[in-house]
Amino acid sequence: MSVLVRGDVVDQAYVVERILGQGAAGQVVAVRHLASGQPFALKVLQLEHRSLRRRMVREAAILRRLRHRSVTRFHGFLEVDGRPALLMELVAGTELGTLVDDCRTPGLPTERARALFGQILEGVGHAHAHGVIHRDLKPPNILVRSRGRREEAVVADFGIALVLDEDELVRRLTRTGSTMGTVGYMAPEQIDDAKHVDLRADIFSLGCILYAMVRGEPPFPGRSLVQVALQVQAGRYAPLEGVSVAIRDTVAAMLCPQAEGRPRSCGEVARALSLDLDIPEPGSLVPPPPGRAGGSDEPAEATLAGFDQSTLADFGTSRSGLSGSVSLPPPEPTEHGSELSLPEPLDPSAPEAEVTLTLDELD
Repeated sequence: MSVLVRGDVVDQAYVVERILGQGAAGQVVAVRHLASGQPFALKVLQLEHRSLRRRMVREAAILRRLRHRSVTRFHGFLEVDGRPALLMELVAGTELGTLVDDCRTPGLPTERARALFGQILEGVGHAHAHGVIHRDLKPPNILVRSRGRREEAVVADFGIALVLDEDELVRRLTRTGSTMGTVGYMAPEQIDDAKHVDLRADIFSLGCILYAMVRGEPPFPGRSLVQVALQVQAGRYAPLEGVSVAIRDTVAAMLCPQAEGRPRSCGEVARALSLDLDIPEPGSLVPPPPGRAGGSDEPAEATLAGFDQSTLADFGTSRSGLSGSVSLPPPEPTEHGSELSLPEPLDPSAPEAEVTLTLDELD
C-alpha cells in the first residue's frame, strides 16, 4: 500500500504536513485540520493483518477512556483508503531518552528528574485508575514538551496495553506465554508471560525509567536480548550512586524481581519519593484471570514481540523536533463479520467527543 506524503489530504479534512515515523507496519504523520487549522498526529496502519487491525481498534477503545494532561489525547478513529488510523494529540516535544542523552552530565539533575518523573507517575496512575496497564513504558514512549518555563512529560504508546476488565478480548489478542514490551524495561513476569501481569509490571518499568533518568543509562544494558533478559530476571544492575537515599531505595524496591516486593501503586511510589501528587489509587491489584484450561481450539493469533529491533509493528519514532504519539500496533473486523464495529470519524472541534467500540461477538 502507498504511504502518505506531504500534501496528501486525508478524509477530505486533514492535510499531511510531515512524516513523524515510518516502519514496516505503518506510519505516523503530522496533519492539520483544514477547517480549524488544529494540528494532530495521525497513526496509520499499513501492514494488512487481522490481529494488527484489531489491536488498533482496541487501542482506540483504551485511549478514549483516558483524559489526563500527562497522557496523549485521543481525538478520533479514521480510515485512510480502507486502512484504520488513529487521530491523536500532536505533542511538540522530545523523547525522554533523547533528553537524557543530550544532558551534559550523566543523568538529569535530581530536581528536574523528580519533577518529570512525578508527571509520568500521574499519567500512568491515571491509566491504572481506569484499569489500564501500559506494558511498554520506556523513555521513547515518554514525550517531554515545554510550556513556557515548565516542562511537561506525556505518556504515549498504549498499543499493547492490557485492560483488566476486558480479559476475554485480551485472550483473543494475546497468546499465553507471549512476550510483549521492550526487554530492558520489562518486569521478569512480563518476559515470561505478558498476559498474566498486574499493575506492578508497570511499576518495574517505571523503576527502570527513573534509574535511566538519574544515571544516564538503563539499569539492564546488554549486547543481546538474552543477556538483558537474564539480568532482568536476576535483578543484576549497577547500584545508583550520587542520589538521595529515597531515590536509591525506591528504585531498588521498584526493580525487585518478585512482583510482591514492589510498591503496589504509583501513589505509593510518589509517597516514597516525597512527591506531593494527587494520584488516585487503582483499587485492588487483581491479576487477569488465568487462561482457559487446555488452551483454545482456535489457531493462535499472531502476537507482537516488543523487542525493538525485530518488532513486527515497527511504526518508527522521531528522535527530535516534533514528536507524535507513536504506539505499538493494531486491529480489524474478522471473517465473522460483526466482531468489531468501527466508529465514524470524530469532529476534532468537539474536545469531549468520544468513540464507541462495540464487541458483538468473540468467537
